[in-house]
Amino acid sequence: MLTIHNLHHSFKNGAETTPVLQNIDFTVQRGEMVALLGSSGSGKSTLLNLMAGLMKPTSGQIRIDGQAIETMSENRLAEFRRTHIGFIFQSYELIPHLTVRENVELPLVFQSIGRKERSGIAMQLLGQVGLGGKTELFPSQLSGGQQQRVSIARSLVTHPAIVFADEPTGNLDTKTEQEIIDLLTDLNRSLGITFVIVTHELEVARRTQRVIQLRDGRLVEDAVPARQVKRNEAERLRQARLGPAAAAQSRDRAVRDGDRHRLGVDHRRPRLRRIDSHYSEKQMGYYLKTDEITIMDGGSAPGASGGETARSNSAPGAGDGITKAKIELIRKLPHVKAVASFLELGDAAFTVDGDKEGRVQIVATDLEALPAFGNAFAQGGTGDGGGSVVLGYGAALGIFDAKALKVREQQLRQNAGDPAVRDRIQQMDNLPYPVYRKTIVLKIGGGPGGIGAAGGGKAAGGAAADGSGASGTAEFPVRVGGVLKRPDGTPDYMTWNNKQVYMSFALAERLLEQRKAAEAGRSAALPSVDRPNRVVVKVDSTEHVAEVDALLRKLRLNTQNNLHQKDRMNQEFVIVRLIFGGAGLFILFVASISIVVAMTMSTYQRRRQIGIMKVLGANLRQIRNLFIVESALLGVIGGACGILLSYWVVWGINGIVTRFSKGPPGSDPEILFISLWILPVGLFFAVLTGVLSGIYPAIKASRTDALTAIKRE
Repeated sequence: MLTIHNLHHSFKNGAETTPVLQNIDFTVQRGEMVALLGSSGSGKSTLLNLMAGLMKPTSGQIRIDGQAIETMSENRLAEFRRTHIGFIFQSYELIPHLTVRENVELPLVFQSIGRKERSGIAMQLLGQVGLGGKTELFPSQLSGGQQQRVSIARSLVTHPAIVFADEPTGNLDTKTEQEIIDLLTDLNRSLGITFVIVTHELEVARRTQRVIQLRDGRLVEDAVPARQVKRNEAERLRQARLGPAAAAQSRDRAVRDGDRHRLGVDHRRPRLRRIDSHYSEKQMGYYLKTDEITIMDGGSAPGASGGETARSNSAPGAGDGITKAKIELIRKLPHVKAVASFLELGDAAFTVDGDKEGRVQIVATDLEALPAFGNAFAQGGTGDGGGSVVLGYGAALGIFDAKALKVREQQLRQNAGDPAVRDRIQQMDNLPYPVYRKTIVLKIGGGPGGIGAAGGGKAAGGAAADGSGASGTAEFPVRVGGVLKRPDGTPDYMTWNNKQVYMSFALAERLLEQRKAAEAGRSAALPSVDRPNRVVVKVDSTEHVAEVDALLRKLRLNTQNNLHQKDRMNQEFVIVRLIFGGAGLFILFVASISIVVAMTMSTYQRRRQIGIMKVLGANLRQIRNLFIVESALLGVIGGACGILLSYWVVWGINGIVTRFSKGPPGSDPEILFISLWILPVGLFFAVLTGVLSGIYPAIKASRTDALTAIKRE
């Protein structure tokens, strides 16, 4: 089991060499319980450390289970200790923040054994040493004798080939000392475990099967105590009666099989088991429609008045206008996802439920194309054609009867300076009226409330709205087949002003015919459904907008798009990105220094724990990984706190701006926002910072000398 041959060891102090061990030769058989006896300074602790692979000898050979440990590398020694050597310390060396069970499991963690399996092994061993009811206590809650029992259980958990015990009773009283020696003796006899016990107490040595005595670094005696001679003789006579073959089989079973069965440990040793630009483009594409091209039959883009929102590209010789043939050709162009034609027919009043009144902007279009342009339905859908229309979300707002309108106006006049009244009225205005599946009656023609009447300017045919109910106004009933959702991010005042009602071109043609009949020839030329005044082209990506725009201009069409707005916003955000990027880099730098300092201090404060783990079989890689994982966790915690702080700062800035903003009611401006993609990216950089910052402390921790660390108070 253990063979020591011609072992020498010396300590160097500058040019001076001090011999500690000289010419040590002995062998320990499997299943023996041997004591290394000697006074202080005799070299017994040094010999124990050499045999456990914690030190390298000056010369000589040390073989355990036939393997020469003096030639092994540090990592190989760690793996060898992990599976072949158990260690019992004089001072117990339990990890204080781990429970009794977790302390016993620790060597199995380094063998990558699963939680459930190692917990079962630890529980059985703790029951074996008499601590079955204290598995979830912490070391500080145990007596000295109980802590040493935990240390013994931990030394046996991997079922090592040999267990080294360094003064296992040195810190115990006489009664507890006898209990621990009885326990070790029982484990040796019943399970065949090989023990080498370092002690300076003769009474402890006499309880073993063999005593090897050291004095001044030399082996002076290798003898069997008198009481053990009698035991050996009895065993010899018993084996003589059994016969050589049966005796050998009995020894093997006691050493290899019986102990493993009783401990509940498998005798087979376990094998070692060794996203910014895209999101910004998507956001701008949603709000600025940078992936859309508007073709106008003349004039400027909708919303261009009062400020530039779209840039017009006039084709040379443009003037043919929008025709059905060109629209069909546009649908076949590369990178075109959808095409929708729009014919704006003006404003009109309407009534619903008899006495409720509202106003809408009538737009003829292909209803089936609405979803392709970001229009989602809150209720219903595109309808069944015929007399069905689709109302925009804003068209369902501000629908009141005459009495409610009168009260509203009276309250505004009487309480013009009262913000509470203004807010209450605004809340009423923002409540959509239930119009889905109802019939609304549009007032068309030049009469009062009709298309072109009050609220819409002069009538198309020149007739004034005098409120007399003169002829020229007709009623056009339609059924609401769908209501659109409120567009995300749209302020209240914009929603209120967007009161479109969408109808098919077929229904629009009927409306125009009825309007023409109502005006009895007094109207100027009416628009034709065959000639839309606006076409919107949806492109598959903003990257292809310029290409599609050029193709459209070749068709002699006037095109408009918002690409220049995207470029301008990108330029304006460069400075913001630089400021926040610089601040982020500075914060990461400070965080890196903080993590390095924290982990370096942790390494210093936990040297003893690191030493214990190395003795129990943790190799350099496992120690390094432990500290790098801890550094990464610090990075994750710091990153999460940083993201939360950023959200609070942005929320505060937006709150201040909103509080003091003089914009229109309901605009609720959001000046800054943090995109969702920042969460994983921020955490990634936080973890990366933690890992990189933890490399130096991790390497320093892995290079800690186990013996020096354990001896350090």
